[in-house]
Amino acid sequence: MDITFIRHGHAEHLLNYPNELNRLHPGLTEQGKEQIVALRKNIKVMPHDTIVVSPTKRTLETVELLTPRERSGGGGSVPWLALECILKIRSWLH
Repeated sequence: MDITFIRHGHAEHLLNYPNELNRLHPGLTEQGKEQIVALRKNIKVMPHDTIVVSPTKRTLETVELLTPRERSGGGGSVPWLALECILKIRSWLH
């Protein structure tokens, strides 16, 4: 089993740094969306993979861009889970 950690793309709270660092659940900027589309070209997310993310807007947008629904053969998207406990784990690491 391999585990790969991917950070979300550039987010809106960084546009007015450092004044908006405490902004709750900012979304991705256009730059952040472009970063994830570029990343998608460089990694393989396979149909049997599972992605786990925190339930923040920027991570949900990241996983949606990373796992587009339009797949050849009509196979659908890679499964992913948004778990509240990921936010708690993150706070323990700081």
